[in-house]
Amino acid sequence: MILVLVDDRVTGPSALCLDELSAIVEEFEELLEFTPTDLLDVFLTAEIASGGAWFSFFGGNYGVQSDPASSRVALARVLEGKPIRASREEMEATIEVGPVLERMQIAALIERGRPSSLLRRQLAERSPMPDRCHRLELELVLTHVARVSSGERLLAPEYAELALALDNVTVRDSVLALAVGPYADDAEQLWILLARNLPDPERANPAALLGYSAYLWGDGPFAGIALAAALDSEPGHRLATLLDGALHSGMRPAEVRGLADVGYERASAVGVVLPPPLAG
Repeated sequence: MILVLVDDRVTGPSALCLDELSAIVEEFEELLEFTPTDLLDVFLTAEIASGGAWFSFFGGNYGVQSDPASSRVALARVLEGKPIRASREEMEATIEVGPVLERMQIAALIERGRPSSLLRRQLAERSPMPDRCHRLELELVLTHVARVSSGERLLAPEYAELALALDNVTVRDSVLALAVGPYADDAEQLWILLARNLPDPERANPAALLGYSAYLWGDGPFAGIALAAALDSEPGHRLATLLDGALHSGMRPAEVRGLADVGYERASAVGVVLPPPLAG
């Protein structure tokens, strides 16, 4: 591992606060002590920018950054159709909550629809086909994923319907599978729309789903922001808590991919066949 520290106070070796930096490096070394990973070097820079100077905390290595926008990582994201967000502020703005009045209108519709939604599920559980309600709500979400990809705008009642559908754990767990399939980008756009426009605590579900999608695609910073939004909306949200703990413990994306497999199983159990995962 190479540790990169970005701090606008770092203008050169003479500007370093050695005690503070040493404490950070020592903490990372302790974290890596019981792993097969070695800390090879620590690079410091004031910012990530073309032409920005960098140098090694251990001495000897230094240089100037190339253009981050033309890096291999940036190229890979472009080829995958993923956006490049230049700053933490830009990431946070992606799921910044929308206008208060619209969210209040959606909240009122959610409360109005909650008793009938609960009754539907209770009746479904007593019927000869107990999974029918789950299937209908899952199909509703999938329909809106397709609508978002075609550029259609959602109305307040539709936001409320989607919030109630994702409140169904079977539905929410099933759509985790979308993160590894051909409609991952479309699903992500729907989660962003819902996270921006749903009230608390309903926005926690789409924010957690967005965090999972970003996590699987290797976008750890954005995943962290989405999961933090979910936990801010609903402290103790089970899915967000699980993913946030995995992210902060350094668990690799491949190690949480099993949740997508669970999604396929849950969808299949209620009679919905989701698109197969993409290769790799």
